[in-house]
Amino acid sequence: MALCISESMTSVADWKYLFDPDKALLAAPGLIAGLVLTWLSRNATNDAALPFAMVLIPTIFYVIIWWTGAGLEGARDAGWVGEVSPPVPVTDLFHLVNLSAVRWGLVHEILYTWVGMVFVVSFASCLDVAAISMDMGEALDTNRELTTVGICNVLSGLSFGYTGSYIFSQTIFTYRTQVHTRWIGICIMGVFLYVVTSPINILQVAPLFFLGSTLIFIGYDLVYEWLFEIRHKIFLSEYIIVWATFVAIQVVGMDAGIVLGVLVAIVDHVVSTAKSTSVNRVNKTSRAVWHPKEFKLLQDYGYNPQDPRIVTLEIAGNVFFGSSLRLLEGLTEECGIDVSLTPIHCTA
Repeated sequence: MALCISESMTSVADWKYLFDPDKALLAAPGLIAGLVLTWLSRNATNDAALPFAMVLIPTIFYVIIWWTGAGLEGARDAGWVGEVSPPVPVTDLFHLVNLSAVRWGLVHEILYTWVGMVFVVSFASCLDVAAISMDMGEALDTNRELTTVGICNVLSGLSFGYTGSYIFSQTIFTYRTQVHTRWIGICIMGVFLYVVTSPINILQVAPLFFLGSTLIFIGYDLVYEWLFEIRHKIFLSEYIIVWATFVAIQVVGMDAGIVLGVLVAIVDHVVSTAKSTSVNRVNKTSRAVWHPKEFKLLQDYGYNPQDPRIVTLEIAGNVFFGSSLRLLEGLTEECGIDVSLTPIHCTA
C-alpha cells in the first residue's frame, strides 16, 4: 500500500493515509488488481491467464494516459508513477562499504539485531521450504534447499547485497504457470541485471499501483491460505499457534512475535505430550467410488460387522517408545486385534 501512495506505512496508525481521498484513489487500483490476480491464480485453468493479466494491467494504464493526453509527466504529477531520479552508476555499489570508517567498539550494540536477523532468516527459510512443499504437494530435500539459500546469502553479502531467504512468491508463480525450466531463472537474472545497470529507474516509468498490486496479491494469497484455508489441514491447537504468532508479530514486532509464537508452540507441545496415548476403534469406511460388484465385496467381507477384514483405528496422543508398547497392548485388549498375526497398514 505504501508503494501505491508513495508514503511510508510502518504501523497501524499509518493507515490514516487511506482516509485522504487522493491517497485512496491511488490505492484503489492496487487493491483491485491484487484481488484480480489472486482470483486468477486460484481459479484460472489456463496457464497463461496470470502472466497475461500481469502484462495487461500496466498496458491498460499506459493506454489510458495516452488516450487522455496526460502522458507520463501528467501521471507523475498526479502520483501514479515515481519521481525522476538521477541515474546511479553500478560502481557506486563498491563505495557503500568503508571498513576504515567502522566503529568496531559499537559492535556489541548491534549483536541483538544480528542474532535476530540470523534467526529470522534461518527460520523463514525453513518455513518457505515447508510452504513451497505444501503448495507443490510433494516433499522437498530441506537440507539441499537450505544449502542453496546459504550459498546465495554468502554471495549476496560478498557483493554488498542484502540477505534473505526464498523469493517465495516468485517460486510459487513459476510453479503455478506449469513451466518448469531453468530458462525462467536465466530470464529473471537477465532482467535483474538490466534493472541494476539501466540508467532509468523503473519506478519513474512503471505505474506504482501495479508494482504495489503484485505485493498486495502476495498478501491476499498468503493471508487466505495461512490464516483461513489451512484450518482444515492442521490440529486446532496448531491453528491457534498460527494466529497467536501472527497477532504477536503485529503487536510487538517480527523478532519478539516469533519468539512468543515459539513459546506458545512449546507450551502446546508440553501439554499434548503429557496426555496419555490411547487407541480407539472408529466407524469409518472408504469414500472412494467403487464398481457395484466391488462395493458389495467390500461391504460383505471388508467391513463385515461379525468378522471385519478392514478396521479403522484412531490414535490420540503422541507415540513414543514407551507409549508404543501400550498402544500395541491396546490394539489387542480393546480392539481384539492380534498384532502378531494381523498386518497393519498405517496412514496419517
